[in-house]
Amino acid sequence: MRYMLIFNPEIPNGAFAQLVLNIEDPTQIDGLISRIQADLDEGFPQAQARVWRFRLGPSQGSRIEAVFSGPDPIELRALAAQAEAIMMRDPATIGIKIDWRQQPEYDPVRGARLGVSRQAFSEALNATFSGQAVGVYREDNDLIPILTRAPASERTGIDNLSTIQVISATTGQAVPISEVMREAEFQWRDGQLRRQNREWTIQVQADPVPTRLTTEVFKKLKPQIEAIPRAPGYTLVWDGEYGASNKANAELATTVPAGLTAMVLVVVLLFNALRQPIIIWLTVPLAMVGVVIGLIATSTALEFMAILGVLSLSGLLIKNAIVLIDQMDLEIREGKPRFDAVIDSAASRVRPVLMGSLTTILGVFPLMSDIFFASMAVVIVFGLAFATLLTLIVIPALYAAMFRVRTTETQTLEA
Repeated sequence: MRYMLIFNPEIPNGAFAQLVLNIEDPTQIDGLISRIQADLDEGFPQAQARVWRFRLGPSQGSRIEAVFSGPDPIELRALAAQAEAIMMRDPATIGIKIDWRQQPEYDPVRGARLGVSRQAFSEALNATFSGQAVGVYREDNDLIPILTRAPASERTGIDNLSTIQVISATTGQAVPISEVMREAEFQWRDGQLRRQNREWTIQVQADPVPTRLTTEVFKKLKPQIEAIPRAPGYTLVWDGEYGASNKANAELATTVPAGLTAMVLVVVLLFNALRQPIIIWLTVPLAMVGVVIGLIATSTALEFMAILGVLSLSGLLIKNAIVLIDQMDLEIREGKPRFDAVIDSAASRVRPVLMGSLTTILGVFPLMSDIFFASMAVVIVFGLAFATLLTLIVIPALYAAMFRVRTTETQTLEA
C-alpha cells in the first residue's frame, strides 16, 4: 500500500522529531491520540509534544495559529507571550508553543574574562546534547560519523545544564558553563527568528484537545487574543485551519463568478431565450437537499473538496435540465399540444436522465472510501441522486408555470 505524505518543511533542528504511525483500524485513532498525548505530557513535561490525526492538505501545522507581525522582535515576543498565556488558561488547548523557539544566551563579557569564546560555548552545548564528531567509521561504501556526547541521564533536560564544562583557552582548565552565561540563572533568547515578506513575524500555535472541535475552541480564543493591545505597525492575522479555509474560499470566490457567468451565457445562447435558462438555474439549488442529507448521514464536513463537489454537481444538473427542456421545445415546435408535449417529454427523458446520473453516481461511489475524495464523493452521490429525482418533477412544473401551459390546451401555441 502506498501512502501520500504532505508536510511543511521544518527548519533543521536537532531537538525536533516527527513520527508517523500507521494504524490498521482507523476507528482506534481518536483513542490512541488521547493516550499517546497523555503519556507524552506526563513522561516528557519539558517537551513540546503534539499528537494529531494525519490530514491530507497543504498544511499540517497547528489548527489554531495567531500570527503577529511588526518591526520590533522584542515587542512581537511580548505580544506572543500574552497570546500564549491566553491559550494556556484554556483547558481545551494543547501543544501550545511559539515558533521562534529559544536557546541559552552567551555572555561575551564573562566569556572574555574567563577565556571562553562563543565557539567553545556552542561546542560544549553541542557535545553534551547533540554529540560532537570525533571520527568516521567506514562500512563498505558508507561513512558513518562517530559521535561523543553525555550519557542519556545528563541530556534529557536542562536541569543539569549548569554542570556542563567548557575549556578555557586562557587557563586550559574546565569552567562551568554557567560562568559564561549572563546571570546565575539561565537566560534565553530567540533561536529561530522568522520573517514573512521581509517583516518580523511570530506565530503562537495551539491545538484543541481531541474531544473538542477546532471551531469551538477557536471562537473562544479569537476575541481574547484580538483584544490584546497592539502598537501602530503591528498586525494580527489568523493562520491554521481558519486562515487556510479563508484563503481557499477567497481563491474560489475570485474564479467561481467568472465560471458561473460563462455557464449562464452558454445556456442563454443555447436556447436564444431567457425563460428556459431561468428554469434551468432554478433547479440547481435542488442539489443542496441531497447534499445536506448526505453530509449528515455520513457525518462528513463541508470541507474544500466538498465545495468543489457542489460546483461540479451544478454542471451535472444543468445537463439534465437541458435535456428535458430541449425535448419539450422540440415537441412543441413539431406541433404537439403544449401540455401533451410537457408530459410526454418528461416521460420519454426519464430513462436517459436516470441512466446518465446513475453512471456518474456509480463512477464516483468508490471514492467514498478514499480519505481525500470522500467528501466530494458524498456530495456528488447524494446530491445528484436526490436532485435528479426532484428535477424530473420540478422542471415540467416550472416549465408549465413559466410558459402558462394549461391542461385544456388542445392546439399548438408558439413558445
